[in-house]
Parts: sequence; structure tokens; C-alpha cells
Amino acid sequence: MRYRLIYLSLFLSSAVYADNYSGISIGGDTDHTDTEMSVFELNYVGRASRYMSIYGGYGRLNVAQDNGYHIYSDRVVVHGTQAGLLIHPGKSLVTPYIGLGIYSGQISYCDRYERRYCDHDSVFSIYPEAGIQLNIGDNLQFTAKARRYEFDQSYLKDELVSMVAFSIYFR
Repeated sequence: MRYRLIYLSLFLSSAVYADNYSGISIGGDTDHTDTEMSVFELNYVGRASRYMSIYGGYGRLNVAQDNGYHIYSDRVVVHGTQAGLLIHPGKSLVTPYIGLGIYSGQISYCDRYERRYCDHDSVFSIYPEAGIQLNIGDNLQFTAKARRYEFDQSYLKDELVSMVAFSIYFR
């Protein structure tokens, strides 16, 4: 519950301090042949200043297990919310950035055959990220990024994930 208050405050601050320049972003992982994790995200994004952006939204993670805690599969699906802060050197055609984000989600893990027996578990992660943004005009943006998820649950495998995202901004 305390993490949801952090998300709510970051999300509201991205809406309030977006300097009339906010939008939506959709993204996911690029290739999971080198990792065991996949990601899908849908975020509200806002530029809080020339050098800082904030995002908040939904994230779906398909995470590998380290030690087979849940015996039905070697992966678990986590649905949750995320928020982050990005620092960049202003807006140009190609803009590098670094950032820090938080993720809080829930695992609903059901028996594959009967669907009657379900486990529920909360998951929290803090992740650093770095990337390059390609700004196409004033309103479109393509981003290539990497994140390192560190989970609080020991049975989930921490991963470095490469991702892409497409954003549309509105003034």
C-alpha cells in the first residue's frame, strides 16, 4: 500500500508539472533470446522541465524464477504499476538520458489444470535505466533503453532488459 502512494504522487506530479507537454508512451522488450524476461508497458509521460521527464503507468512483466518457488511453471506473470524520473541534457534530435524507476505488482499464480488454487504475492523492484531518445519533430519520440530490474522476492530472477518505446506528446 505504501508503494501505491509513491506511484500516485509521482503520477500526479507528472500531470501537474508537465509544463503543458505531456503524452502517452507504449513499449516493450526487444528480444528475449538473451534474457528470460519480457516486458510490456503503457505510461503517461510528462516533461517536467527541459532536463527532466516523469512517467507513470502500467507494466506487465513475464519473469523467470530462480529456484522453482512456484512449481507449475518456470515463469510468473506480474501485473502492476510503475513510475520513474529521467534526467537528460535538453531536447535535441538525439537525446541520451539516465533514470531511476520503481515497480510494484502482484503475482496471481493459479494451478494450470483446475484453476481453483491460486497464490498471490506482491513484488517490488527499483530499476536504473539508460537510453537514447530520437525526437521526431515536437510531438513524436522513439526510445531505445535498458533497465536492470532488481526484485525484492528472492525466487524471481533479476534481469537486464533492452526495450523500445514510442511516445506521442501533446502540448
